[in-house]
Amino acid sequence: MFDRFNPYIKQALESPSEIYHEASKLRESDSVTARTVWSVNTSPAIKQIISRPAPLYQGFPSIKLPNQFTRVNRPLAEVMLSRRSARVFSGEPISISDLSALLFYSAGVTKKEIDSYGIEWGLRCAPSGGALYPVDVFCISINVGDAEKGLYAYDPKEHCLKFLKQGLFTNQIADATYLTETVKGAAVCILMAINFPRTKFKYGERSYRFALLEAGHIAQNMLLVATSLGIGALPLGGYVDDQINALVGVDGYEQAVVYGILIGQLQDKSH
Repeated sequence: MFDRFNPYIKQALESPSEIYHEASKLRESDSVTARTVWSVNTSPAIKQIISRPAPLYQGFPSIKLPNQFTRVNRPLAEVMLSRRSARVFSGEPISISDLSALLFYSAGVTKKEIDSYGIEWGLRCAPSGGALYPVDVFCISINVGDAEKGLYAYDPKEHCLKFLKQGLFTNQIADATYLTETVKGAAVCILMAINFPRTKFKYGERSYRFALLEAGHIAQNMLLVATSLGIGALPLGGYVDDQINALVGVDGYEQAVVYGILIGQLQDKSH
């Protein structure tokens, strides 16, 4: 009888997030989603298409990332216990080799595998629902050795960067994140954008959950790699969405930035 007076017990859905969570639940009666997933999983024609994502930004200049990068032999437990968010960077550059390692171990194609249909899949360190990989990774180079300042898209299949736009975008990043001093000292800003149609055709409303989980997996890999390299990293969850989407060049609807990481050299190397 006291539940009606308890402010923590709500009697109905009251927010968009609650409505979405309810709408994206999987239920035993949800036969449409089950049939769609089954159709995709058992169709060689569909699997052939989704196993080969369309090349990103064809026609843009490519910068091949080095395959030889620093391999740190620190124990995993030590790296995990050492991970902390850095809010002050020294302003010194990071190397293109370190950026290569950060991208490869978080979002790169690390293994190729042939399935029972004879179709080749490019697998990665971060898991993805149905191996659809809807998260695209963008890099804004602020102070990266051998990389011109500007906006790049990461091509995981070729392990290269596509140079999209030249410029120093620290003011735009600072305005969108309200982290002016942190941005000034950073070397690179990594932004993760979801391509919703890439996964929604199979998983419907549930796809948004899967894509957000994937962005989190990619980010955690990147944070741990940064820690292992002795580089600082700060996850970005709060920003003015329209400003960040405009900076990357996505519409905020079919594609939208959902997560970011500022990376740079630590001011206090003992941290």
